[in-house]
Amino acid sequence: MDCVELRANIDELEREFRTLKEKVKVIRESEESSKELRDALELINSSSSDQLLKKYYLDFREQNPEIPSAVTLGERIDIMNAYGYPMSVEAIAAANDGRVLIGAASTGDLYTGFLSNRGKLMLGERIDIKNADGESAYIRSIATTKDGRRVLIGGDNGVFYEGSYDDQGKLELGERIDITDTNGNPASIGSIATTEDGHVLIGGSSGVLREGLCDDRDGLVLGERIDIRDTSGELAWVFSIVATKDGHVLIGGDGMLWLGSYNDQGELTLGERIGGIKDADGNLAGISSIAVAKDGRMLIGGENGTLYAGSYGDHDELVLGERIDIRDASGVPISAYSIVITEDDHVLIGGGDGVYVGSYDDRGGLIMRERVDIKNAEESSASISSIVVTKDGRMLVGGAWGALYVGTYNVSSETLKRYLPGIIKKGESGEQ
Repeated sequence: MDCVELRANIDELEREFRTLKEKVKVIRESEESSKELRDALELINSSSSDQLLKKYYLDFREQNPEIPSAVTLGERIDIMNAYGYPMSVEAIAAANDGRVLIGAASTGDLYTGFLSNRGKLMLGERIDIKNADGESAYIRSIATTKDGRRVLIGGDNGVFYEGSYDDQGKLELGERIDITDTNGNPASIGSIATTEDGHVLIGGSSGVLREGLCDDRDGLVLGERIDIRDTSGELAWVFSIVATKDGHVLIGGDGMLWLGSYNDQGELTLGERIGGIKDADGNLAGISSIAVAKDGRMLIGGENGTLYAGSYGDHDELVLGERIDIRDASGVPISAYSIVITEDDHVLIGGGDGVYVGSYDDRGGLIMRERVDIKNAEESSASISSIVVTKDGRMLVGGAWGALYVGTYNVSSETLKRYLPGIIKKGESGEQ
């Protein structure tokens, strides 16, 4: 960390505060100014320093371990499958109103729940989800519509369900919806994505990509199947889909990325295709997670050291960088099963033995600073399959063999302010 630059930033911010304070004083004394304008200026006055301090948070904490972690988890939540064993959490979805859905790997268990304002997760009923053969399903993906009232659930061997909450908040699932691949067999659904305007994208085995619309009046209306093929013309598995607010769509498969977009008429067009994405051993990588920041930067992750940064080029093409080598405590490349980029551009990655925390530097490079060890029901390090961060900074973390936690993601500016004088003193004295 460049402490000289930090000192210069703080000096500049102090000058801005003095100027802003004078302007605020003038506005406050003006009878023509509105309360809303005064409140807005107060907000600017209070948040500017917070944003600057958050920029340095991970550097501060790396060199000052006494500063609390950005990730704070509560006690492990006991969640059991239908057989009485700790459930392996594969997929989590959380709506803005606090409703939560948790899906299991292999055992067909779907739990409803509610996340209170105090961060307590209250588990509700367990629903048994069946595949096309009537057996317990592997639930891979759960998505909700913008208002959180409708839910979509997908998994292996024909698992696709639509449901909605009634006026009492009870989840009602419909019959299994038959989605077939090009051979007419029940498709395995790997990923479901929804957009704010009601579009739905469903990806799965044998090149399955289905596009549709979902709203409160008509429910889910599916369109035609779109066959997704790799650079050799073979049908490809679709493991992950992300639809961004600006209309872009990113689709991840076996060593492949597809870029698409919605036009003004709401029609999906698939464009560029990038192949040959490799893991740490040079094998084609299954892209299991994609996250996109508000400025268009993205992270693409999967098993065995698959982690790439990307961005949109000058002509809206997709540009990928070199593979990012992040390793666990044993020196093994991590698997990035779930990636979240927060509103303040911090990065959370769920991997083979915990949650990794990082951020972007001034040049847009990703720097990982911290690993939070997550324990399963046997108190061993857990493989993390799903991370969800809500708008108020609550976290839900799920993984193998009973690993389910609620916590907070919070880069606290107030905490940083308390430590700042000592940090600057140490930096200027050459201690760091």
